[in-house]
Amino acid sequence: MKPLDRRSLLNWGAQATFAAAGASLLGCKKKDESRLLGASRSIYIKNENPLGASPQIQRDLDINFHLANMHRYELYDESLERLKNAISDTEGVSLEQIFVGPGSRHLIYESLLNLHRKGYRRLLMGFPDYGTVEYFAREIGLQIQRLELNHQTLKYDLQRFAQLSDHQTVVYLSNPQLPYGHFFKKEEIRSFRKNLAPGAFLLIDEAYLHIRPEDNQDQSAVGLIDMGQILVFRTFSKLHGLASQRIGYSIGAKENLKECFSSYKKIRIASSVGLDCARISLADKKFQRQSQDTIKEWSLKLEISHWLPPSIQMTQTHLLFIPLTILLKGEGIRWIDPKEQRIFYDQTGMSFWILGKKYFGTYISIQHPRKMKENIKKLLSTLLEHQVIV
Repeated sequence: MKPLDRRSLLNWGAQATFAAAGASLLGCKKKDESRLLGASRSIYIKNENPLGASPQIQRDLDINFHLANMHRYELYDESLERLKNAISDTEGVSLEQIFVGPGSRHLIYESLLNLHRKGYRRLLMGFPDYGTVEYFAREIGLQIQRLELNHQTLKYDLQRFAQLSDHQTVVYLSNPQLPYGHFFKKEEIRSFRKNLAPGAFLLIDEAYLHIRPEDNQDQSAVGLIDMGQILVFRTFSKLHGLASQRIGYSIGAKENLKECFSSYKKIRIASSVGLDCARISLADKKFQRQSQDTIKEWSLKLEISHWLPPSIQMTQTHLLFIPLTILLKGEGIRWIDPKEQRIFYDQTGMSFWILGKKYFGTYISIQHPRKMKENIKKLLSTLLEHQVIV
């Protein structure tokens, strides 16, 4: 049958996301989506939180004050100070243990760059994990060593990580781990930090910590920063729905923050409006609970193996944050040996893992409430029948 082109795919109204450095939204017409998926209304997902920003921001943000004072450099500094005070109260750390920057991803990049300048030569991380960290580390000249997760438990062997570390090693650990969602508790991280080689530096990415309601906030590694050479990263993009404002923060010992963010120290790297939005959202606990509940409801897992070519066998996906991933038939799909250690970043596709098996090709992910399961099956069956090329 004739392949669907990009316009035809849009008209089908699938809320499809394509992942490279992260998921991006492919739009659709609301009436088409309602007809095809049986939705009474359309909610457009962006970056794991379909709710958008806290309604408290609309009530409390004094936008007229910002407009009247945008010519003042000091406005940024005042908003930054207010946000840092709010983070300090929430996290139970001092102001000098907080660094606010343009999203957790860029703070991780800046940390790697400065640690490399100071003599660190190797990045040790799991695979699969947040691939853009590896991509950036490779670009700046760090040697990459990856440890595969256990394909039965979907966990990483932290003891093996520690054994491979040395004084020139930076260790990156996402917690919860992407994409399978395993969570290491604080005592596991404490033991891991003690077992790392002297001088090794540990970066812990907690960008998704707050959208796991079952995990207690007390399990955060923030309580371990006094051990030294640990930085913890957080973001306002996920739980708070403020991805466009590019605001995140890192928590660590004063000397470690100085070591990793010296070049950022005198640069204004956000807007006063975004900083105030983050501060207001941080205080809105009701909205945060609503975000957690909504994200949990939109988690969807389907048995999809019967849609795929016989040569590719899959069972139910365990992806936590991109819960439904479909390999499309067509050009570019091929099996790659799991022992292959290269990740591909190019214009035509990327490699990724599903239940310990590595694939290369085009894929889509769709997130909808569980009640739409049967309608999504019909949609995907049609897409695969037409061998969609996007």
